[in-house]
Amino acid sequence: MFGSLLDVPTHTVNMTTLRSTHDIWRSYSMSPYEAPSTCTLATFLLENEGKRCVVVLDEIEKVEDEKYLSSLLMPWEFGNCSFEAGRRHVNVSQVIWLATSNIGHDLVFEHQKSRQDPAMQMSREEYVDLMALLRPRVSERLGASLLSRVTTVLPFVPFTVDEQMAIAAEAFSSLAGEFAKDMPPATIEMIVRTSLSSYIPAEGARSLYRAVSTQLLDTV
Repeated sequence: MFGSLLDVPTHTVNMTTLRSTHDIWRSYSMSPYEAPSTCTLATFLLENEGKRCVVVLDEIEKVEDEKYLSSLLMPWEFGNCSFEAGRRHVNVSQVIWLATSNIGHDLVFEHQKSRQDPAMQMSREEYVDLMALLRPRVSERLGASLLSRVTTVLPFVPFTVDEQMAIAAEAFSSLAGEFAKDMPPATIEMIVRTSLSSYIPAEGARSLYRAVSTQLLDTV
């Protein structure tokens, strides 16, 4: 949902499907939050050349061979790229590249447990400290050459209780559909609050969606 939050076009690449250094440019967008893709990443970048847009590289650490990531070195370093030899360079200087990954998730949970009050929202100082701890771990996995071109590494931290409530409420709205309008507010609140006990930090929002789904089945 990065693109919709920023109100700019988005292209999401499933990095687990790459089988060569050129596959990334031939990848169609995949995301439940986007309309079905009819163009490759290369076409997307050409259509948005010189414009602000977002490219999401989903699960970047699960690429079959890390040498496939070498295609990203030039665009991340110089803001332009060529999709194949003999083709002109394309201006991608305005592209926001976002790579998602589970690298270092164990470090994030260890840091969370070591906090004086893990249930409280993390302070900016604590978050910056976690960023500094996590970057070397990501660099070790993806390589210093690639990560030296990355502006920042942002850890996904466990949700606070308020955030869990918001996600569970969103899950209910999404899953209940037409049933929601016939349910008493007290029942909806019960489903949302009960779901929080099934929250698993390592599984994130998926654990809340699963819990809400189970509660709905039991209620309906």
